[in-house]
Amino acid sequence: MEEVAFRGGVYNILRNGLLSTANKEKQILLEVVAVILQTAIFLGIHCFGGIPQTLFGLSSIVVVGAVCALAYRFGKSLWVPVMLHIAWNTGLYAWQFATA
Repeated sequence: MEEVAFRGGVYNILRNGLLSTANKEKQILLEVVAVILQTAIFLGIHCFGGIPQTLFGLSSIVVVGAVCALAYRFGKSLWVPVMLHIAWNTGLYAWQFATA
């Protein structure tokens, strides 16, 4: 559900809105801006969702938000970030279990 909301919704709205008025020279910069804004919103929502607010927790949210947005952009399918997100969460849970 997060991928539909954040990559399929927020990222697409930001990207399409920013790029609609851009010339070719500014498109790469605006793509980066869309990824950063989407990641910031993703982080903000997760900060209120009970994720432990450690530096590792916050940085992992930023990384997965940006990587999933880029995976959606270049993979041209929501399935790419969905699978990445599942793998990321599985890895985090396995790491937490192994270090507990």
